[in-house]
Amino acid sequence: MERIAKRAGSSKTTLYRWWPSKAAILLEAVNERPDRYPVFNDTGDVFVDLVEEIRGVIKFYFTDSGAAMLDLVADSRFDPSLAAAIRDDFIARRRSTTRLTWQRGVTRGQIRSDVDVEVVMDALWGSLYYKLLVSQDPPDVGFADQLMNTFWPAIAVGA
Repeated sequence: MERIAKRAGSSKTTLYRWWPSKAAILLEAVNERPDRYPVFNDTGDVFVDLVEEIRGVIKFYFTDSGAAMLDLVADSRFDPSLAAAIRDDFIARRRSTTRLTWQRGVTRGQIRSDVDVEVVMDALWGSLYYKLLVSQDPPDVGFADQLMNTFWPAIAVGA
């Protein structure tokens, strides 16, 4: 925090008035960059929306902001305040957005209403983050198509 305060020409006290931790500053910095995490679109076709979202996420993690975010996620194993900030801000927001897209799909009759969205999110996003953080096999955008073509039959109405 001292280095951040010095570079900003501020005091640590001032920083702590605005941000509860260094992790919060770093997350905000990543979220404020022009190459920030993508947003869901609503094309009217939830399959297309989900594929495009996954593609956007993959592309994001090949940017400077994405690389910084992956570093923050990895570091969060050793920093409870960073883990809480990622969980309560970044992950919660992303899951909320996915739930809204999911609900649109249910309302439009594209996604089965009896499938647990939480489990599907864990499976979709978990497989992506596994490739990004664990397997050392970073996915290309084609992985989004593979992933959705695998999961879609299990969640789509009439598939």
